[in-house]
Amino acid sequence: MRRILYTGNLIPDSGSQCIKMSLPVTLSQGLYSYLKALSFTRHSILPTLAASGIPFRLQVGFLTLLLMASTPALAQNEGRWKAGFENGFGARAAAIPGGIAIVDVGPTRLPTPEVSFGKKKVLVQKNAGRWIAVVGIPLSTKPGTYTLDIFSTVARQSTFRVNAKNYPEQRLTIKNKRKVNPNPDDIKRIAGESKRMAKAKSTWSENFQAGPFIVPSNGVVSSPFGLRRVYNNQPRRPHAGLDIAAPEGTPIRAASNGIVIEAGDFFFNGKSVFLDHGNGLLSLYSHMSKILVDVGQAVESGELIGEVGQTGRVTGPHLHWSVGLNGTWVDPSLLLPPETTVQPLPAAE
Repeated sequence: MRRILYTGNLIPDSGSQCIKMSLPVTLSQGLYSYLKALSFTRHSILPTLAASGIPFRLQVGFLTLLLMASTPALAQNEGRWKAGFENGFGARAAAIPGGIAIVDVGPTRLPTPEVSFGKKKVLVQKNAGRWIAVVGIPLSTKPGTYTLDIFSTVARQSTFRVNAKNYPEQRLTIKNKRKVNPNPDDIKRIAGESKRMAKAKSTWSENFQAGPFIVPSNGVVSSPFGLRRVYNNQPRRPHAGLDIAAPEGTPIRAASNGIVIEAGDFFFNGKSVFLDHGNGLLSLYSHMSKILVDVGQAVESGELIGEVGQTGRVTGPHLHWSVGLNGTWVDPSLLLPPETTVQPLPAAE
């Protein structure tokens, strides 16, 4: 058996990322079986070549080039800003729990691919002649290699690796004990609200309208994303957003263009607004004192949508800001352009 080994950089600006292929080749079925496994049987390439009379070496060369062009490599530039998407939208790769994987899924000369991760559709954008998947990674994800399912002209898969991330612990004291241990009536209310919020979180609309993201309110970061929360000495879910501490009444503005898909006063989140930016990209604004928009309303980036408050489960006035991708919350700071700065809360002396 002979083998063809190709190692090359197939992605513009992809740094050291490369794709390696080791193709088993025999005069009978090796290469053809390999390509069939990659769904090339949807086209008539294999039977046509087999009957063409073209010398075998030329057939192998042609099929190798075809495979190289059709198999995506990773654009997993850790920590690097990826700009040039539609409407000026951009994101920073951080393949960690609660982060974003930036994955090349093919050339734009092919039809827009449909990409899914864990059965959830994924945002796909154009960048420098390539289709790029912008994948939200759940906070619960363990380190390891994960698979994207891709369908364009053929069905195929691509993999990316998630690295470990140890988020620090945060201990908070909540004066309203029911916000930590709800009573039976509270639990019934929470169950109904959870369904509404889950529906909003899983929204997918085809009209992508997001541009560059902005910080939605003036203030300081009191709690970064991903903290392992402990309320009144009781562990709870990790912090799936960015808390911006500010005086009550401070304006809250849309982080990008979108549509209001949910708004209301929730037990834990207080007065909250969900914005749909399209293609599974969402943002959530919680603990408001006032909601100044209505469900179904279109808003532009920077448009006033509410005011900072301390409704729901809080220790003081602040905005809880979350960003969702493919049905999971990710670190909002990964959507902010590099020149954007958010001041952290000064450490207690």
